[in-house]
Amino acid sequence: MDSKETADEFKGKLEMMFSGAFSCLKIMTGLEVGLFEVLSQFTEPKSYVEIADAGKLKPRYNQCTEEDRSTVYLYGRKFHGVSPEQYIDFASHMSKVSALSVDHHLITYIEQIDGLTDMLDAGAKVLDLACGTGHTTIVMAERFPKSTFIGGDFMPKQLDVGREMMKERHLSNVTLQQLDVENLPMEWTASFDFILCHYAVHDLGNPEKGLQEFHRVLKASGFGLIVDVNLHSKHSDNKQNHFSNIEYGFSESHCLPASLWFEGGWGLGVGWGVEYATDFIGSCGFEVKMIENGHTVSYIIRKRNH
Repeated sequence: MDSKETADEFKGKLEMMFSGAFSCLKIMTGLEVGLFEVLSQFTEPKSYVEIADAGKLKPRYNQCTEEDRSTVYLYGRKFHGVSPEQYIDFASHMSKVSALSVDHHLITYIEQIDGLTDMLDAGAKVLDLACGTGHTTIVMAERFPKSTFIGGDFMPKQLDVGREMMKERHLSNVTLQQLDVENLPMEWTASFDFILCHYAVHDLGNPEKGLQEFHRVLKASGFGLIVDVNLHSKHSDNKQNHFSNIEYGFSESHCLPASLWFEGGWGLGVGWGVEYATDFIGSCGFEVKMIENGHTVSYIIRKRNH
């Protein structure tokens, strides 16, 4: 860091460096699967489906929005998806990275919701969906000792990491268990005062079913919080946002393959964007209030007609 640089200037420089690195990775991926050879054969703009068909690639990896149909969004891959369990090392690493942000910001996001802090201080029942190693669950449990917390995730190895953290911190108000977000226990209907889903809805095989389950197990008076990446749904609207290139790189390498591994997987990816996300979450029976927090966005949700 130059001694004359401000913290924001240094941050911007790092983002540019990371953005360039992800561009290199995506270019190499395109070369590996022959995407540029396919593109060189065209003399006019083509849709992502036409590009994928010509290269024998899976269309979703080339997909852009209809408004940006002449732009290649993500490079094609010749496989359909990758089991989330194959990402255990990646998930563990990302959990450590995201923990730096979670420690500083998660409670702030919770405090943005009127009435929720008082509820949690008094004692509430909380569900943390797709919690990974349970770091988010543990941060909340430490801050709100009178509340009880259940953290659930698809991958048991991640939960084992969380259980070790629980022992180290001597927490007795947390339970971590393996869960399928799209098929929660029937006895949980209308059970939870607060439900958190942190950077995970876009990874689900069927996010509509996941949000329907979210709705089912939330109490009528309860609160929900979905934290995700702050991007626009129309990808060309993100072209001045260097951070978006980094997120698209992660999405190509992890979010899309993990979602598309499931039968009928949607493959939303991080590029689902705030416009589509707000409408989509609302269509699942929720009132939605969106708050932008820099590179992240909070969707504060409550059951409609609560």
